[in-house]
Amino acid sequence: MITGPVIPPGVGPVAIGIAIACLTTRWVAPWVLRLLAGSVQAAVAALAAVMVLPEYYVSTASRRRHRDPPQFAYDYGAAVGWVASLVHQVVGWLLHGSARALRAIPVAVVAVVAGVLTIGWLLDLICF
Repeated sequence: MITGPVIPPGVGPVAIGIAIACLTTRWVAPWVLRLLAGSVQAAVAALAAVMVLPEYYVSTASRRRHRDPPQFAYDYGAAVGWVASLVHQVVGWLLHGSARALRAIPVAVVAVVAGVLTIGWLLDLICF
């Protein structure tokens, strides 16, 4: 005959902490990082398009006067494009790489770390 609780006190919060940590590191965080990468890359492209507008206006005005645009306009457009491309690649590399790194962490390691942190929090050794 069982006289006490079937599940010892504190096991429920530890199990919930481990489940949340495993779900977060395996699915939620990588998805958010990939979404963030796409959003930042789109913002960089939009910002580059806005930054090239002055070059477009100078080039258009020069061509209306039947002249070649100044070399500075070409150089400016090339520089903006180069910087935008570099930022696009670096953001993609960092955020997609972080997502892959999170997925590569073994579930057992995540479970142990989450369990230790949850137990420390339950014993008031760690404050979140």
